[in-house]
Amino acid sequence: MSTAPTESNHSHRIRSRMQEIRLTLPLNVHSAKKEAKTLTDWKFYVGNFPLFVLPAVSAIAYLLVPEKKRVLPSQNWVERLPSIHVNGPKEKNEQVQTSYLAGVGSVFAGIALKAISTYATQKLTSSFNEHRSSTRART
Repeated sequence: MSTAPTESNHSHRIRSRMQEIRLTLPLNVHSAKKEAKTLTDWKFYVGNFPLFVLPAVSAIAYLLVPEKKRVLPSQNWVERLPSIHVNGPKEKNEQVQTSYLAGVGSVFAGIALKAISTYATQKLTSSFNEHRSSTRART
């Protein structure tokens, strides 16, 4: 009969321990969730350890960016160059000649654009003034 009280006492201790675990479980889950969120947040590390994060990010970026490809010239590279490079550049004093008619046309186009913009400005101004005067007359 000495085993019965100890088994009862043992089961009672197990039940009380399970009750404690059930009560503290939500608190532990909440703190674990909060800690996991902090561990996966990059802003936490940048804010708290900038002297370690910035060099690490720089090194990773350096390794990820591909190296510039070097193109080796082939034997017939001169033939593929445009003729302007083979014959040499044009002289700086040499000007491109345009026709007389193109010059006159550009002058008239400028005059026409100026006239159109002036006309549009006058029409918009008169429209605004009419709208303003009709609004004042109503009030």
